[in-house]
Amino acid sequence: MTSRLACADSAFPRLSHDVALAVIADLGIDAVDVCIWAGYDHNPPEVALADPARSAEEIGARLERHGLHPADVYLILAESFEDRAVNHPDEAVRDDAYRQFEATLDLAVRLGSPGVTILPGAVFPGIDEGESLDLAARELQRRAEQAGEAGLRFTVEPHFRSIVPTPMRTAVLLERTEDVGLALDPSHFAFQGYELEDCFPLLSRTQHVHLRQGGPGLVQARTHEGTIDYALLRDRLLDGGYEGYFTLEYQWEEGWLDFTRVDCIGETADMRDLMLEPRR
Repeated sequence: MTSRLACADSAFPRLSHDVALAVIADLGIDAVDVCIWAGYDHNPPEVALADPARSAEEIGARLERHGLHPADVYLILAESFEDRAVNHPDEAVRDDAYRQFEATLDLAVRLGSPGVTILPGAVFPGIDEGESLDLAARELQRRAEQAGEAGLRFTVEPHFRSIVPTPMRTAVLLERTEDVGLALDPSHFAFQGYELEDCFPLLSRTQHVHLRQGGPGLVQARTHEGTIDYALLRDRLLDGGYEGYFTLEYQWEEGWLDFTRVDCIGETADMRDLMLEPRR
């Protein structure tokens, strides 16, 4: 399992990117989800995507310095879920978001990442949710095809307050797309009271996994406090032929669902140890 583990660099936003990577390497993890996230200092989109070739060279040099390689490039273009959503009702906004996605593909290819992850879209007041989901599906399929042409897998992460906040809505989105893969983070579903078993119908389309504990009313819990049986999830995925990464994604963040209540380094280490336990 060691070679299957990665860690999101967003876990340590108050450190420099170089030091965050050093912490990840010190935890014995050799793969990283490189987060190109609005509002984060490490690699904000307005910097990283302005010159993808230069950014890939700089990020790649930092990864190499710490003996790390990319597991994913995760793009979040705006600090609100709605501002640059793939299903934004304004076509000009959608077109700009797509141009930024194309720059992300360029960055990911140059960096040697196996894939790219984005958000699935948002809910907009006054817009029929069925029509909004259809638009999201079309835009996501378009991106999946573009990523495939670049030799990259393409995944979306369903999350609380997205157009697909539940396992059932996620299944509908996947039914409406042919090539979109899933970056599964069960904590967003556990937060709303769903059980891990509710995610099992999604596993055949899962190509990337984010790991942190959660439970009803708590999207980020300590590793031994939550309700998600990650060992079971690991074994189900591996039994089904899963070949992707399991990315440790404890993160410190102010103002978002009480994310400051855990010690990210300690919980990352505990989740790492849990995932390295022998299969049942």
